[in-house]
Amino acid sequence: MHPALSVVLFTTLASAGLGALAWLGLDLALATGIVAPQRVAVVLVAGLALLTVGLVASVWHLGVKARAWRAFSQWRSSWLSREAWLSLLVFGPAGLLLLQSLGFTSGLPTRALGVALLLLALATLYATTKIYTTLKAIPAWTDARVSPAFVVLGLAAGACWLLALTASPASAAPVAATVATLFLLAVALKLAYWRTVDHQSLPSTRESATGLGRYGAVSVFEAPHTETNFLLREMGYVLARKHGRRLRSLCVLAMSTCAGMFALAVATPASIMSLAALSLAPATLAVFVERWLFFAQARHVVTLYYGADPRAIAETQRPSSAPAP
Repeated sequence: MHPALSVVLFTTLASAGLGALAWLGLDLALATGIVAPQRVAVVLVAGLALLTVGLVASVWHLGVKARAWRAFSQWRSSWLSREAWLSLLVFGPAGLLLLQSLGFTSGLPTRALGVALLLLALATLYATTKIYTTLKAIPAWTDARVSPAFVVLGLAAGACWLLALTASPASAAPVAATVATLFLLAVALKLAYWRTVDHQSLPSTRESATGLGRYGAVSVFEAPHTETNFLLREMGYVLARKHGRRLRSLCVLAMSTCAGMFALAVATPASIMSLAALSLAPATLAVFVERWLFFAQARHVVTLYYGADPRAIAETQRPSSAPAP
């Protein structure tokens, strides 16, 4: 699949913003005091800003951007539409909490709003994953590890923002240990996922797709098109094996670095805010590269039409008419 920059940015920034808001919601719901009352507004503004920029970026690739509103019309059947509605609903409790933290209103049920913020942020993250996991024509996205990895990375990246903006050594140390664990869990999930998709065959073959299997092996006589087209640009993107290995290593290194930073923060609580701030760069890099690879290394069954070998390993398979990226 073609890794559209707009979608990669959306899933990177919005997931971090939702992760930060989810952590804040949990903190307010349990009254743990990780975020000081005077810093709640800072976290809310940062989380909502990340979510807003991500949502704006998500419409860049649309041909007619004025029709983006139609994404809200299919909520009964479309996970994209449900994600759009949920992302807007997040602004409800977040906005009320922001008004209260700025002193414009008082007496609001803070804990109830925290629970609502937590659940809506997690639901939006999950809805985003369902957009991809329900696409049966892309087998790599139906893997059971896709949703957990997406949510775990979103929460880990969001925690980096939360702790960098407001954290006290006394209350935030347990969260730092949890974040370190989340990054290590993300590494384990992604390594297992990559190992699976590297040896994953497409669910169909040219024989089953054409119904000519009873006559023997089916091969492509010549390319269906004389030049590239939309399907080849969007569905036939192929990443070379050596580039894929390097990017995966970079992603694992960045996530491991973040895990090490937060492990150090547990040992030295006084440095938790500075270490969290330093972790923002590798955390954002890790999520961005992971999201880019998620698209670039996914194969669509339509590539069978262009001569793809359904039994080939993902990084080495190249449709016969697809230009090299």
